[in-house]
Amino acid sequence: MIYRSSLVYIIIVIMITSCKDNDSNSYSDCLEIDNFSLHFIPYEYDLQRQNDIHILDRSTGYSVGNCGTILKTTNGGDNWNLLSQCYSQGIIDPSALTKARLLSTYFVNPDVGFVGGEGERNVLDRSTSGAVFASTNDGGNSWNKIYLDSVIWINDLHFFDSQNGVGLFYIRDGSIRSRELHRTSDGGNNWTKIDLPVDRIKISKFVYSNLNTIILSGENGSVVEPTNHIIISNDAGVNWDIVDQPEGYCYKFHFVNDSIGFMNCGFLPGLGGNYQTVDGGRNWTSTNIPLTSSSVIYFSEKNYGIVINPTYELVQSGGEAYQETVEYQIHQTNDGGISWHAVSKSKSCNYADLGGSGNGILFENYVWASLNGYYRFTDY
Repeated sequence: MIYRSSLVYIIIVIMITSCKDNDSNSYSDCLEIDNFSLHFIPYEYDLQRQNDIHILDRSTGYSVGNCGTILKTTNGGDNWNLLSQCYSQGIIDPSALTKARLLSTYFVNPDVGFVGGEGERNVLDRSTSGAVFASTNDGGNSWNKIYLDSVIWINDLHFFDSQNGVGLFYIRDGSIRSRELHRTSDGGNNWTKIDLPVDRIKISKFVYSNLNTIILSGENGSVVEPTNHIIISNDAGVNWDIVDQPEGYCYKFHFVNDSIGFMNCGFLPGLGGNYQTVDGGRNWTSTNIPLTSSSVIYFSEKNYGIVINPTYELVQSGGEAYQETVEYQIHQTNDGGISWHAVSKSKSCNYADLGGSGNGILFENYVWASLNGYYRFTDY
């Protein structure tokens, strides 16, 4: 686990249009959670959807999203500066870095960082470029952009220094499309495929228990009857250990520290099991953590944790059925997940994890992407 100070706090990105409704649920009620102090920081711009956020320390962080959006904070998320976005309030910005959807960002220090996403579409001939990859050496003031041929999009990036990193790519090889892990040793200008002990990668984001340990979910054998595995690298992706998964469709992970982590499995929410590891992911046992694929999860330390889950109902409309959020259940533990207590919050609070660093390592500032604003949990 990485500690940067005795005061641990996180910034949480939560989609909230308003926490006031006709049922007398007030804005302040959305912020009142036992043992956690929640503060709202609204977006200052007409933003496109944000897809990934990387927070380096108590001050500096970056966020990327649709339409080439790049944001930067230098005060822990209290304010965000718009570095680039191709379209805002009806105006196209020709100076924007890209018009492509950016899906991942990673910075090794406040100045040196990387972003990646989809290819750029040419509206005239309807062609699409290779995936956009860009790097900066001056904190996002200027960028070097290239296109990665045969890469449809970049799911995730992780760099160990300014030159060495790994990327989780969605690749086109003729008519075949698949996720592949690639490595660079020259800051992203060239990439080579990493051979893995699984046939197929089944997760779209890296999972970390510390900065050098990477965990992925994958499978071997036929698509119809695969064997499911977790693969773990402790040396920046050079060598990999393979262990059996307790069941299939395990995509939601969260590590509290180097050893302790949780995993949710199941093709559909509520149909799979939840598991805990105490040895960095090599062995997993069943646990009663109320984790789903839609959960927001955070542990301030190994004993104190919170899980926020939406509760759905099935709604029929026009002959089709869809899920609609009814309320949110906020679960807390103070004994490392042995027991949990829950309270309900109105659906208007919209604690929605729309993607981002939800599978990532527990940094001092923990962030996930939303549409309307940032929220900061200050605890313990």
